[in-house]
Amino acid sequence: MESEFETQNPNIDLVLKPLNPEEEGFYDIDTLKQWLTNPSKQDGYDLVEVDTLLLGDLVKANVVKTWNKPENIKDWYPAGLQGVTVNGDIYGVPHLLCGHFIISRNDKVAKTKSVEKLLNILTAITPDTPNLTGDLIGSWNLPALYLDGWADTYGTKQINAALSTTLNPKVITSFRKFAQNCQVGDVNPCFDKYSDLDSGAAAFVNNEVDAFFGYSERLNYILKNSSNSDVQLSSLPLSEGSNPLLFADALVLRKDCDQTCENADAYPNSGFAEIRKTLKKAILQELQSSS
Repeated sequence: MESEFETQNPNIDLVLKPLNPEEEGFYDIDTLKQWLTNPSKQDGYDLVEVDTLLLGDLVKANVVKTWNKPENIKDWYPAGLQGVTVNGDIYGVPHLLCGHFIISRNDKVAKTKSVEKLLNILTAITPDTPNLTGDLIGSWNLPALYLDGWADTYGTKQINAALSTTLNPKVITSFRKFAQNCQVGDVNPCFDKYSDLDSGAAAFVNNEVDAFFGYSERLNYILKNSSNSDVQLSSLPLSEGSNPLLFADALVLRKDCDQTCENADAYPNSGFAEIRKTLKKAILQELQSSS
């Protein structure tokens, strides 16, 4: 990639930064600000991939610039375009969409739109096998799942109303039912054992559980490591409706990116970055109190 780019742009020395989202600043506003403002010799970058949940915060901090007539907008998926649009201006180019899915080997699981029915179906498939595996403790995973459950309950149009440390009783009741699908005896491994996403996916691959829930990217691990590729992928039901949320990553330009840099390649401040830790703590307390 680097050599191909530099051949096409001989005046640019391209520096690619491999990123581990779990250990570096992909979800940290202050780190992202540094990447988008520091000189290149001090870990500054012209083009940065961000989760669009944080884009409103970066626009508010005045560290990213609008894209000047990006190409092929008509080909962008609507959720991606919405995610990079701030007050009518485009601040990023979406390149990845993901959501919460349930992966199973059962048609009934794939078709259900109800968390209540999901529990009954999973229990009936193989009564002696645990129902579900996935991560219910991640500092981003858990709040994002709660938002998805809120959308399944009330729809997606007013999703910002879910960003409150006062948990919605109806949403958390359904979420609690969902979390109980992970229960094995007196233990719920989704609160610890499966916090490593690969370990949860591996449990499904090895037929230790009936189904796996998580981001769509985990399907790659499952298909790569499973001898049985006959799996069903469907939107994860977290309430009694089905209004899946899609999350987008996008490429953004630093504010002082010049024309050479740019040629190389009303979304309000969500507040998600600030509230997620408090939200996670409140949700986890509610879910574990019933385990």
